[in-house]
Parts: sequence; structure tokens; C-alpha cells
Amino acid sequence: RVPLLARAGMLPTLIAVWYVANLFFNIGMKRSHALLPDVMLLTSLQMMAGGLALPAAFAFGSDLDPARWWAWRRQLTVSSVLLLCGTLCTNVSLVLLSVSFTHVIKTCEPFFAMVIVGVWDRALPGATAALATATTVSGVLVASVSQRHSAGKASDLSTGIAVAMLANLSLQLRNVLNKRLMQLSPPAEAADDRLLSENGEGDPEELRKGVGEDDEPEEQQRRGGGGGAVPVGPMKPAELLLVSLTAAL
Repeated sequence: RVPLLARAGMLPTLIAVWYVANLFFNIGMKRSHALLPDVMLLTSLQMMAGGLALPAAFAFGSDLDPARWWAWRRQLTVSSVLLLCGTLCTNVSLVLLSVSFTHVIKTCEPFFAMVIVGVWDRALPGATAALATATTVSGVLVASVSQRHSAGKASDLSTGIAVAMLANLSLQLRNVLNKRLMQLSPPAEAADDRLLSENGEGDPEELRKGVGEDDEPEEQQRRGGGGGAVPVGPMKPAELLLVSLTAAL
């Protein structure tokens, strides 16, 4: 069992590692633009890393369950599209803006996350969270004004800020969706569709009508395929990342 002190320091450590890794990654991407000016090519190379890592994970016997992917297929498709959009917009903003100012714009991510979660859960954020987010957004606005005075091309600056904001929106939408994917089990209906499609004949909706709520468990098992349920559950973080990268590619 992990000691309480170690668990308390785990979250700040993960956040620090994420921020430092993200910073160095963006610096590397900024320098890569000088060698490969094509933004789409660079983005495709990023996605290709997931496409290569996924079969490698299978080869080394990682705990990957394609049944989960099928059960979450619609949500994974949306997550992959948001990942592609967010990554592409981030790379475009790195072309138009400096790395430091891009990270200043990225600090607005909590604002987007707060709005998305509020709309999703239909609940207003707490006063402390709203005040902290307002302070952050105010700082970004001040930095944007000072950056506009020192920038050479105002059009490139405005476009870069807009694209960076779109990247924030896409990635935070994906984060909120992924949070649900890693917490919840997929709808039972999705697994039932897979079972009925593979083991029955005809449309899954028609086949499901033959299995009522009052049927005996043996009857449900026989109609569902006889071999037991599909082992589905919440997505794992590494699995979710690799599948999303591969689908985005």
C-alpha cells in the first residue's frame, strides 16, 4: 500500500513532470519547424508514435483489451478527433508565436476546463476556482497586450492566439471526455451489440427485444453467446493514449 505522504506528493510531482515535459517538447517542436516546415507532416509524425507503440505494446503482452475499444468506439472517435485538432492547432501556434507566449496562452486551459465541466455537469464552479481562473485569464490578457506592442506582424499574432485558444478548447474537451472514459464502464448496450452482432442473426435491436428483463440468467447467457460477458471496463490511461494516437493518425 502506498504511504499517505507519498500519495500526497504524487499529484504535484505528476503535474511538475507533465509541465516540464510539455515545455521541452514544445521547444523541440519549435526547432523542428526549421527543419520540417510542413505542420501536417510534423503532426503526422507525432501521431505515428502512437501507431508504432500500440502494436509494440501488444507484442510485449501489455494488458490491452480491444473489447473496451469497441464498447467505447464512439467516444474514442471523438477523443481522437479532438486530439488531432488540438495537436495540429498547437503546432500551428508554435509556428506563429514564440514558445514562451504559446505557454502563456496555454495557461488559459483551466478556464476552458471549468466552462466545459460546468456545462457538462450543469453546475456552477466554486468561488475559489472562479477567482483563480479569472486571475489567470487577466494575466494572459495583459501579456497579450504587451506582446501585441512588441510583435512584428499583428495579423500573425492574432491568428496565433486564436489557434492556440482553439487548441486549448479541443484538448480540454478531450481531457473531460477521457476523464469519463477512465472512470466509467462502457454502456452495457455497446457490449450487447457486439455480442448480438457476432453470435446472432439480424439487427442487434431486433435481437435484443427477445431478451427481456425477466428472462432467466441462463437464457440471457444463451442469447448473448453462451460463453460469458465481454470483459469491458474503464479505459486505462496508457491504453487510451495509444488508441487515440493511432486513430488520429
